[in-house]
Amino acid sequence: MEDVDATGMEDNKIEKKKMKKNKDPALESALKRVAINGGELARCSDIMRAEKAVVLVAVAQDGLALAFAAAALTTDYEVVLTAVKSDGAALR
Repeated sequence: MEDVDATGMEDNKIEKKKMKKNKDPALESALKRVAINGGELARCSDIMRAEKAVVLVAVAQDGLALAFAAAALTTDYEVVLTAVKSDGAALR
């Protein structure tokens, strides 16, 4: 179980580094919000819910945020795996 948590934190650090390089203020804002609370994905625009980087950060923070991702990302292997690692109930 500890390995899963460590991996999730490492992934989050990678996403934060990507966020620093990003120049799009809307994307930066969405990434910051979902990094703190994955459930904030529900309040993001449809464009941000379809943005894989935003969804990955959200589901790493809260696996249940998968419910708010764009339909195309709910079948993405990496997104689903990250969500399940965060919260096994994400598949419901």
